[in-house]
This record gives sequence, C-alpha cells and structure tokens, in this order.
Amino acid sequence: LPISGKTSSFSFNFIRDSRDLPQFATEGGRTSATVEIAGGPLGGDLSYYRYMLNNEIHTPIFWKISLLLRTRIGFLKGYKESRFVPYSERFMPGGISYDGIVRGYPNRQVSPRLQGEEIGGETMLVNNIELQVPVVAQTLYGILFYDFGNAWRDLSETNPFDTKRSAGVGGRVFVPGMGLMGFDIGYGFDKIEGSSKVGGWRTHFQFGQQW
Repeated sequence: LPISGKTSSFSFNFIRDSRDLPQFATEGGRTSATVEIAGGPLGGDLSYYRYMLNNEIHTPIFWKISLLLRTRIGFLKGYKESRFVPYSERFMPGGISYDGIVRGYPNRQVSPRLQGEEIGGETMLVNNIELQVPVVAQTLYGILFYDFGNAWRDLSETNPFDTKRSAGVGGRVFVPGMGLMGFDIGYGFDKIEGSSKVGGWRTHFQFGQQW
C-alpha cells in the first residue's frame, strides 16, 4: 500500500471547448488534458507523475435529441516504486465517483483490491454513452445511458476489454441559483472484484457538471 507523506507538485492543464451550450449541449465537444508531476527536484516525500485525458463529443440525432460520448483515461506511476504514489491519487471509479462514472456500482468500488480493500489503480479507462431527450429545453432532460470502465493495478494488468458494464435511465434538471442536479437508476451487469455478486440495481444522485 502507498505510504503517507508530504506532496510537492505542479500541474498544467489544456482545455478545448467547442460545445454549443455549457449544459445540455447538442453538438461540439470538450477535451481536457492534465499533467501532474510530484517529487524529484520539487522535494516532498512522494514522487510520481499523473496524466489525465477527458474527451466528450455531442452529436444531434433527430428533433432535439442528442448523443453524448464521453471517455476518461488516466495513467499514474511512481518514479521509484508504486508505494510512493499517494492513495488519494489512485484511480477508483464506480458509481458517480469523480475518478470515473460507472453507474450501477457503489461509489469508488470499481477498483483493484488487496485483502478485500480497495487500493486504487495506476491505470483507468471509463466510457459513458448517453442519449439526451429534452422535456423542457435547457431545463429538464431525460437520459438513457450505457457505461463501461475499469481501473487496473498497473500497466501490465491493463485490459481495455476487461470492463464493468451498466445501463439505465435518469433525469437532469437545471435549477437557477443551484445549478445542475441529476438522478439515475442503473444496473451493473458484472461482478465487483472480490465479490460473488454483480453490481445490480443502484440509484445515484448528482450535483453539478460531470467532470
């Protein structure tokens, strides 16, 4: 397991946004790439580098219905040993985790485990496909979704075909002064590592934009 200690790091981020609307977009896309470097000449007790790539594409289908394709990729490695990577930086998607949304599973539990405990991964791939149906334009939307993703202990164990899959329905509402809120019901088709049961039916609440 990773050790604890002081982290000294810097990061930089690139963002390109061509969406037609900040929420409930119908066309265009948004891409962000982040690089974080910790330790080495910066000092501190922990030394690692972390790369994140987020990409989403919005495509109109017919009428006012649109399709959202979202991908989130992460890679993390310690300069010396994996134990020098802080636990808080490791990837633990699942549910509506900030690391990666895979509905139909508990939050942060689509993750490698050691002795039954989530230890997080050094690599991650999460994909979301959403069909967005307007009920009240720019205020209330229904969605159909399909999620698939996973996190792996390290690069040698990474397999993009080994993912946890889920599907379901949900709703999004924009409330002035409060922002975007959501409610989803998803079914996880696959077993969580270390468990004999599939994800099953789960409900999820969201506040604010996803990523």
